Amino acid sequence: MSDKSKYESLIFKFLTHDISDEESIQLETWAKKKKNSKIIEDYIKLNYLTNYSIYTFDALKAYRKASLHTEPKSIKRIAPRFFRYAAAAILVVALTTSYFFRDQFFVSQMQTNTSLIKNIPVEIGANKATLTLEDGTRVTLEKGQKYVSNNLKSNGKEIIYSPNPNVKSKIIYNYLTIPRGGQYFVKLADGTQVWLNSESQLKYPVSFIKGETRKVELIYGEAYFDVYHNGAAFKVQTGVQEIAVLGTEFNIKAYQGEGIYTTLVKGKVAISNQVSNTILHPGMQSKIENENDKIVLSNANIPYEIAWKNGFFRFKNKPLSEIVNTLARWYNVTVIYKNEEKKELIYSGSLKRTNSITTLLDAIQKTGNVEFVITNNTITIK
Repeated sequence: MSDKSKYESLIFKFLTHDISDEESIQLETWAKKKKNSKIIEDYIKLNYLTNYSIYTFDALKAYRKASLHTEPKSIKRIAPRFFRYAAAAILVVALTTSYFFRDQFFVSQMQTNTSLIKNIPVEIGANKATLTLEDGTRVTLEKGQKYVSNNLKSNGKEIIYSPNPNVKSKIIYNYLTIPRGGQYFVKLADGTQVWLNSESQLKYPVSFIKGETRKVELIYGEAYFDVYHNGAAFKVQTGVQEIAVLGTEFNIKAYQGEGIYTTLVKGKVAISNQVSNTILHPGMQSKIENENDKIVLSNANIPYEIAWKNGFFRFKNKPLSEIVNTLARWYNVTVIYKNEEKKELIYSGSLKRTNSITTLLDAIQKTGNVEFVITNNTITIK
């Protein structure tokens, strides 16, 4: 990862209440150089549409001293505590509203209150999933639905498996299926944590055999893994790709027809398919486009790749088709293009997953060159 990418990542962590003491010291030290301070100023102005004057060295120091990162990472709680130490009480647009830009032309919902799209109710995504047990029994997991059985329990927002040291030979598998418009968290019996995005399915053992390789399968969709290190190898199968890890954090995106993307956040993983194999280091991303393709490596923009896990959508120079596909999965809507050329329009933007889709599409429409019509959970793009 380049220095610029590294510090862009630290800036994002700072703004989203996810920075450690060590990281804030790094950012403050780096920013003291005039040329680096200008990089930070330009980055914040470009990506967050706000006044740079609130991000002073004193604010960084006070932020670290107050140890705000030890509180729950709730965006809504940032402003009251953080701006006690800031130079001006200006709320960061990207943390409260959606914004999009194209060709350097910015549109913020805070700045332009007149909506171009009729406010049609579309359900926002939520915590929900279907748990399939070994015998085929299906259990609905959603808000208000508690479920307890053997070594697992769910409170409607997450499912937790407790260790079972008595497992000697037979592995029993469960499936967790996340529908369009859903997300869910699962803690496996070995302590590994998995966040699952909309339209995803994970196959995993109810318990693991001590000392043996732990194997799970992301059948499709997107998942963020925080693998617990207990001395046994951990493997994730996704289509033609296999990932071997010991203890690490990474994101896998494997939606049908969109290739397989693996982004490494911490640690080291070995990736292989029937054509090639490679090692990923932090800040790198691998891609397998088709079944018989080699693994292609590139640098990853970590904050953008894992924004969904932290409650955001973040896009940088992405075609409209990719943006809309992502939104369609979360809001469970159908998309129709009246003009196929619109798919190639390039946009960047940042928005919260708890925003209404009308607000988000309106922000894009105000940049010009595209029009959205919402009817009966269908988005028509003109």
